[in-house]
Amino acid sequence: MCRKAFETAASLASRSVFAFDAHRLYHRAHAAGHMAAPCIDARMLRLSTDSASPADDFIKSEVLYVRLDDVQVATDWLDLVDGTLEAPIIVSELGGPPAASTHVCIPQDAWGAWTSTNEAGLPAMWGTCDNWTSTVGDSSLGRVGDASLAWSFFCVTPCSSKASLYCVEQ
Repeated sequence: MCRKAFETAASLASRSVFAFDAHRLYHRAHAAGHMAAPCIDARMLRLSTDSASPADDFIKSEVLYVRLDDVQVATDWLDLVDGTLEAPIIVSELGGPPAASTHVCIPQDAWGAWTSTNEAGLPAMWGTCDNWTSTVGDSSLGRVGDASLAWSFFCVTPCSSKASLYCVEQ
């Protein structure tokens, strides 16, 4: 048994994070041959709000976390939050890379994922774009394709930026 971890193929503005169509995402993943039910609700997003974080909401699993291409990301929850990944989360629900991001971080061609979460799964304290409902203010991105601490916290960018989301099966 394992838990799947992936990136969304679409880049979203911060105010669209909770409005994305989770059932469409599931059907796209299923059509691409991935049987896990990804990101059906907000608890599967590796994303902090003003009142919750993955450290609060995620199952502290003792099984492997793998990408949709079955490459191992972490051996268990403790490995997932120890600061580095065994392999970067770089595969979308469609089996390929996520969409390009728009942000002010350097390098600007780096792919980003909204997180507002540090490597331990706790809030990064850089803002949550009014709980992901606004394009005003700032929040933090993780760097997609990075297995270091930057996978969860890469930079602070305006909430008007666009980025994908990390999804972790619960």
